[in-house]
Amino acid sequence: MQASRATIAVHTGDGRAALEQLAIIEPSGLATRKWVWVHAQNEPDLGIHERVARATGAGNSLRRKKPGTTRSRAFSVTN
Repeated sequence: MQASRATIAVHTGDGRAALEQLAIIEPSGLATRKWVWVHAQNEPDLGIHERVARATGAGNSLRRKKPGTTRSRAFSVTN
């Protein structure tokens, strides 16, 4: 089989599911840096965001503003 170098964008609802996906992708030999966690903003636990960022080798950033508030959270990891 030939590698396609395609990006995998997965509409994942929460961090638990994202971690489960990475547990499948990592041992398969697929490049986790090509995996995109769509709707990551729905996961409130920033610890899970950090685990995913480190597992994918990503320099990730996330900014989330709760509707009806002025509060926002920012998160970034650089490996």
